[in-house]
Amino acid sequence: MSDTTDNIALSLLLRKQLEKILNDSPMGIGITRYSDGIIEYVNAALADWAGLSINAMIGTPAIDYFHDIDAFDWTVGKLKNKCPINNYRIQMNRSDGMVVWHKVSLIAILIGDRRMILSWHSDISALREVSGNVTDVNNDDPITDVDNSDRLTDLDNYDPLTGLANIAHFHDYLNQAAYRSSSNIATSTLLYLGIDGFKRANDNYGHQFTKQILMAAVSRIQDCLDGDFAARISDDEFALIIESTSNNQQDATTKAEKILAAVSEPYLIDSRKALLSPSIGVTHFVDASHCADNIVTQASKAMYKAKYSGKNRIWVSDSTNNV
Repeated sequence: MSDTTDNIALSLLLRKQLEKILNDSPMGIGITRYSDGIIEYVNAALADWAGLSINAMIGTPAIDYFHDIDAFDWTVGKLKNKCPINNYRIQMNRSDGMVVWHKVSLIAILIGDRRMILSWHSDISALREVSGNVTDVNNDDPITDVDNSDRLTDLDNYDPLTGLANIAHFHDYLNQAAYRSSSNIATSTLLYLGIDGFKRANDNYGHQFTKQILMAAVSRIQDCLDGDFAARISDDEFALIIESTSNNQQDATTKAEKILAAVSEPYLIDSRKALLSPSIGVTHFVDASHCADNIVTQASKAMYKAKYSGKNRIWVSDSTNNV
């Protein structure tokens, strides 16, 4: 057998193995043509969710299964700007007329020389019902009910130490905030906060002491917020999303200043005193063409600018690559 024949046989074997992995996945997976939105592949899980056979779904327009057309158009717009969509909650249509909630991630890929959209789907309707959410499937606003996602009892969404949202839940919420901002529903601002001197305090005082300091700092941050979204990104970094329906960015700036003052106050724990400070990067969602990942990049860059400029300060950026 020639090397060429061996390579062809190996490619066929790998393709069959890949198809088996995709088809056995409990998560719904689909591949859609980028040019016209026609479905070219679905696995068994996605077909089962839709109440159709695999063959019945292939060749149909993907948009037929999206109940929220405006939200669908928004995701396509983001993909055109080379922005992946991560954990986006959206209402979907089944073949039996039911409307259910899915968590969807999408990315543009190349298969051969053709541009395609790869999507992953998780049905979260049952989780929303258990958590007491009420969904109006006739609501034309695709994200009106999304704030109820904060009430989900899914512990995978939250940091076990602080009780704040974790990084996965943060990216989920950030996508929704970007949608609201691009649709002029609200003005959104991301505050990216790093605690200066946290690692040094951990080295000097030990993990248990700095854990208490961290909890005290989180409490101070929350006292400065009015129900705004807060997430723990890493050991000593946090992300806060401030939204205003009055299209006023001053509210976010004021809160950043309050957080700066509050976190900088001395910490007295077990008769020991410690001084910490925050460096805060601020990015307003000013350009609807930029994706959530770009917003995070700009905010984190601004936070490090604040650190490198002397720490304990606020550095304002925006989502147009100007730091």
